[in-house]
Amino acid sequence: MATFGTPNGLLSLRKACGLDGRWWAAGVIVGYVVLLFFASSTFGKTRVLSAAGAIQMSEHFADLALFSAARQELDRGGNPYLRNPDDPWGRPFNYPTLWLAFMRFPMSWVPAVGCGLIFAWLVATGWWWGSLTKAQGLLAGAAICSPPVVLAMERGNCDQIVFLLAILALTALHRGFRIAAWAMIFFAFALKLFPAAGFVVFLRLGWRKASAWLAITAVLMTGYLFYKHDEMRTVLYNTPGDFLMSYGATHWTKLADHWVPVLTGERYAFHHLESQSSLWAALLFLGALWRGHSRRDRETEAGPDRYLDGFRLGACIYALTFIAGTNYFYRLVFLLLCLPWLWKSDSAGTRIGKMRWLGLTLIFSVLWINPYWWPPLALGSEASAWGLLCVTGWLLGATLPKWERRPNPHP
Repeated sequence: MATFGTPNGLLSLRKACGLDGRWWAAGVIVGYVVLLFFASSTFGKTRVLSAAGAIQMSEHFADLALFSAARQELDRGGNPYLRNPDDPWGRPFNYPTLWLAFMRFPMSWVPAVGCGLIFAWLVATGWWWGSLTKAQGLLAGAAICSPPVVLAMERGNCDQIVFLLAILALTALHRGFRIAAWAMIFFAFALKLFPAAGFVVFLRLGWRKASAWLAITAVLMTGYLFYKHDEMRTVLYNTPGDFLMSYGATHWTKLADHWVPVLTGERYAFHHLESQSSLWAALLFLGALWRGHSRRDRETEAGPDRYLDGFRLGACIYALTFIAGTNYFYRLVFLLLCLPWLWKSDSAGTRIGKMRWLGLTLIFSVLWINPYWWPPLALGSEASAWGLLCVTGWLLGATLPKWERRPNPHP
């Protein structure tokens, strides 16, 4: 029997205390926060946060303030979609009204709500990742300190809430609570639309069962969108854009519209290529999906795995938002759901193992190559984002379940 004085005993103590790679991740995060704190005292908070990828709006948790202001305007009988005077920046409300049913807090509570949201998000993410090696912990810490994630936390962005719903849905599905998992994903879809891609996790049930779930879901989603059509159109109209803190199939057209006149003195209408860019992205993704499925390895025929479910959900959200157009890059936080399946790989040397490592490399490139630091980095960021679209498509295709064929009753 191992004692704590022996190597096996120390390993048992390490496991009992939870001293795994997540502590290394926590150390990286704490060290990064301390670095930002001391740098802010020297160079100024706004300058340092901007360098960290969180271009500040003069106050922290700016996105949470929007909900508080909209709730106050709605209680007064006003329409926050048209006029939202209590918002510190005068922004019109740009979320479905469903958010206001539970996002009820005064403006003075915004800092507390924002800090609580960050804490819940970090705990849930660490729990989802599970035990990590030292190397995985260091990578996890680097991912959480990346500009898109820092921006999401600093703004108090509600994508963190959708992320929490995704983890709850994945957990419920893994434990056999299919209806609860479906309800959580549908609720997330009603809040933000793009979580519709999350229904791909029902492929763990096999094509035959998943088809029934997805057919019912498609009918209900269509009904919801028809019912909320006018509201959704207003939400999209009120949502601002920013070409420095964005990604997506149409992002390059905005960069070109901005930089080509600066560099050449000539103005070109690159924005006319936006619809074609989304089509190109969709075709690339579908081509990679088909290619991956045609080159699938035997190991991908294994049974359902919760980390594979997380990869499918995160990868499909990335693909959907990328193809749809330009999105703020705090939405890249959903790529964190992909990491455990990519780095907990026992397929070294195989085709899918090599693609996993390529996908992991591209995720960190997308997370950390920030054009705000130096505009020419936009080329590397764009190349990484398009490459990640293809690699995730290939991996999704390679891990699709086999089609279930009914046995022939009359051989």
